Amino acid sequence: MALFRCHSRRKIAGQPAFFKVQCRLYGISGVLCHEKRRRIYMKKCPVCGSNLFQGKCIRWPVCGFEESIISSMPEQFVSFDLETTGFSRKDDRVIEIGAVRMRLNESTGEYDEVDSFSCLVNPGKDSNGNQIFITPYITQLTGISNEMVANQIVESEAVLKFVEWCKDDIVAGHNIVKFDIPFLKAAVKRAGAKWSPTSCMDSLQLAGNLQLKEKGFVPNLKQPTLADWLGFKYNAHRAVDDCRACSVILQKLGQMAEKQKITIVSSC
Repeated sequence: MALFRCHSRRKIAGQPAFFKVQCRLYGISGVLCHEKRRRIYMKKCPVCGSNLFQGKCIRWPVCGFEESIISSMPEQFVSFDLETTGFSRKDDRVIEIGAVRMRLNESTGEYDEVDSFSCLVNPGKDSNGNQIFITPYITQLTGISNEMVANQIVESEAVLKFVEWCKDDIVAGHNIVKFDIPFLKAAVKRAGAKWSPTSCMDSLQLAGNLQLKEKGFVPNLKQPTLADWLGFKYNAHRAVDDCRACSVILQKLGQMAEKQKITIVSSC
């Protein structure tokens, strides 16, 4: 490792102005004097105790803590879920969209469902003009068959209706950052439009930041597992039921996160 000059060119506590430092922030050898290092490393991650840099734990993504845009539960959000023919954003299609709009009731401190969105979707045809069918595995998983979607609206119409219904609300769901949001963005793009939510809540990320699995509360972070841990059951893999369950989970995990000052609402 090369030697670097302290940026302030000062000797502090008898230390020379030249020293070796491997920068954990940038992953390269860096130039940091004692005073600058002290200033940068003032704040500690409340989850793992490591240092924070620019609001994010330096162990990220091993530790998922990131100082939040919003460190408390919002007054309103839309919990949504997609059922699809598979995992490929390019080759697979949406077959069901479900969502609930939740609003905080100030008198009770709980969230009330004030609106909902639900529709089955005809997956239509692929880029080569071939009809896309729902496989027996997806039918077994979701309960949605080819016969059920045959006379429903096509994907392009369904997704445009949904994003219009969403408006500018914070979107929420389980694993939406890695699956539902990118999948929906791709579907909207195929429909000739654009959808870019600015803020979201992901119950999977929130459960990970709370380290529920590491602390032995749950064996995994799947939504049905979290629901069991919180003491309720629901009809998994149907969109609206998943949304309502996720709303309950978010409320409970959000209360825990508020106490620990862990990210609840983040940028998408």
